[in-house]
Amino acid sequence: MGSRSELSVEVVPSGSANELGAAVSAPASRRKRLVYFLNAFDRGGAELGLVFLARNGFFDPFDSEIVAICRGSGQSADELTTLGFALTAFFPDLQMTIRHMAGALPRLLTLLRHTRPDVVILSLPQANIIGRIAARLAGVPTVAAFEHSTQLARRVYEGLYLVTSPAVDVLLADCNQTAKDALRRRYLARSLPRFVLPLCAFPSTCPGRPAPATRIRHRPRIVSVGHLTRVKNHRCLIESLALLSRQGLNIEAEIFGVGPLREELEAGATALGVAHLVAFRGFVSHWWEQTDANLFVLTSLREGLCMAALEAMWAGIPVVAPRIGGLADYGSEKTMAVLPDLRPETVATAVSAAIERPGLAAERAARARLLIREGWSLEAAKERIGAISAWLAAVG
Repeated sequence: MGSRSELSVEVVPSGSANELGAAVSAPASRRKRLVYFLNAFDRGGAELGLVFLARNGFFDPFDSEIVAICRGSGQSADELTTLGFALTAFFPDLQMTIRHMAGALPRLLTLLRHTRPDVVILSLPQANIIGRIAARLAGVPTVAAFEHSTQLARRVYEGLYLVTSPAVDVLLADCNQTAKDALRRRYLARSLPRFVLPLCAFPSTCPGRPAPATRIRHRPRIVSVGHLTRVKNHRCLIESLALLSRQGLNIEAEIFGVGPLREELEAGATALGVAHLVAFRGFVSHWWEQTDANLFVLTSLREGLCMAALEAMWAGIPVVAPRIGGLADYGSEKTMAVLPDLRPETVATAVSAAIERPGLAAERAARARLLIREGWSLEAAKERIGAISAWLAAVG
């Protein structure tokens, strides 16, 4: 990495913006070029985070190009184009396959050799693996790996991360827990400069949220938000509703999100006899404005930052969730009902207990809301984003 020997500094996730500023020895002598490489222009947490970074000045020090393996749904592409970014998708397809990954490597290598960027940022597993190989073959001075999850979807990816880890110069992460786990598991505890990069922020109040119910309605309602995939584990949520229904407690569920498992999940709800209790709402950007649910329930197998849980806390909705990924940073028995495991019986018990004790749920929600208001302000996020991007521009 071009200037690391001069700087001789490692910035840990807890470093302040002042510490980051001190790491930059001098303003960049020329405007640097940056390529941001990701899987697809979808609408998941990593893509929403990219749009947030774009809106809040992360790319300002650079001439930037954002490149994807596949176009995907294209939702985040529309927003990025509106913001004036140059976008490239190697393939127009909705879903990424091994064929797309193999075809992306030579295309990315050609692009990098042609554009000669100073910095490449790699987001999500497939783009990370391909991008590390291409960036090193192209001689890119600074390669930054953006980590979004404490556990990758496939074991083979973990192995490939380890094999290609020497190509990485800087570690970016969506939260402290992701940074710690990634460094330990995927980089053999190398002494890398590493930064937690804010991917969301919240105003002090939540506009548009329906007034909370003054009493538990005849049929309590829960809400869940996430891409409809195996990782998000909505099947567990539906099975827990079926258990509660057999116990005489009929609880409605609203599930916000899109994904390949919708038909399978709908069929599962029908087979379990709870289709009338489960509503699939699709993708809604401000989902909290569309629900007056009693509880937000997360049953994911793994998470990084988990923006949906943060949004629920900000909106004042009591949360039931496991302390996985980023939730270990902000979720505790004080701020949410903690799931010790993800068996349907455990989820059903936790949901029933939260509904039966609305006062305790409200107390946790109030503490969580205060935590989000104090720790995720837009002003603090912008300051840190600016400091990290300036650091990258100086050392790239």
